[in-house]
Amino acid sequence: MENQDLYHRLGGKLSFYSLDQSAIQKLEDILRIVFLPEEAELALDLSFAVTDVKEIAGSLGKKVEELIPRLEKMADKGLVYAVKKGNQRRYQLLPLVPGVVELQFMGDKPPVSGPDQVKLAKLFEEFYQQMGMDQFLFRARTPYTRVIAVESQVTPQSAVQPYEMVSHYIRETKDLAIGNCYCRTEKKILGKACSAPVDVCMVFGPFARFTIERGFAKAADQSRMLKALDRAEEAGLVHVVDNIQDKINFICNCCGCCCGFLQGITRFKIPNAVAFSRFQAVLDKKACTGCGVCVDRCQVKAIQESGDKVKIDLKGCLGCGACVSTCPAEAISLKERKDFHPPVSNLTELRMTILREQSEAAK
Repeated sequence: MENQDLYHRLGGKLSFYSLDQSAIQKLEDILRIVFLPEEAELALDLSFAVTDVKEIAGSLGKKVEELIPRLEKMADKGLVYAVKKGNQRRYQLLPLVPGVVELQFMGDKPPVSGPDQVKLAKLFEEFYQQMGMDQFLFRARTPYTRVIAVESQVTPQSAVQPYEMVSHYIRETKDLAIGNCYCRTEKKILGKACSAPVDVCMVFGPFARFTIERGFAKAADQSRMLKALDRAEEAGLVHVVDNIQDKINFICNCCGCCCGFLQGITRFKIPNAVAFSRFQAVLDKKACTGCGVCVDRCQVKAIQESGDKVKIDLKGCLGCGACVSTCPAEAISLKERKDFHPPVSNLTELRMTILREQSEAAK
């Protein structure tokens, strides 16, 4: 198989639908850096579902002993997910986003380093922000991620559901990990990063175990997770999680200038880039002193100065609560939205919904 055709086919598998020619070329350039030709060939035969290595070997007509070292090397590079239970080994091809892309920059010792790392960062920047953003990441009506409000700013009368509480996921999840924010790390490589903290990317459950074992993140207890959460909230970052109710995989603490999901709103004006929380910021105009603290805190510029007061764009408000927690006049509060739609139950349902919507949008 010619390498050009190989990476073209792999790009089609990882993107799920048609991209324009310029985006296709950038994606293939990315894949050439991340996947060796033999890894790309194997990836074409792998499933996005976790599969026993014996089943993989049977379908390919190869020996288990031959496949395991190859799959383990790909797992170390953040290309496949690997889990071992007893003597059973299972593997899954990781999606491009979230998945392969983030793992190239999350750990202290990234899979790609040196000049190739800089080249990779530039290619990701060009692909997602100049060519493939609206086609690849935000084409579906249903966002892959959603916002969770700052818990301390939600009133008890709101009857908050467990899936609306970051602390719920931290308390109820056995395996926890913290890694570097992919987006701000990539921007740092390119000399464009902001001053927000980097080591606040949180991983949960089985995927946390995987990232710890492979060096993409470090194990964390509840205390460390909560302290990282406090640092993120102090910096005005937005809690962004899988758009599901059960067993989330990650919490990204996002800024509007570096982070891919929020840039869908701030740079590309795509309103459904992230699902908003059940709440929105409401201003008490009489109490507002116009100090402008909330204007600086809002990561998506939904708050603007208006004379000697401020004005909140309710249609653009994420409902994150970053503005509420630091308003010196206590003039802003979080209130429930009337048009809120709860997230789907689990990751499988979310992925199936997005794939169906992406397919429909590509027609």
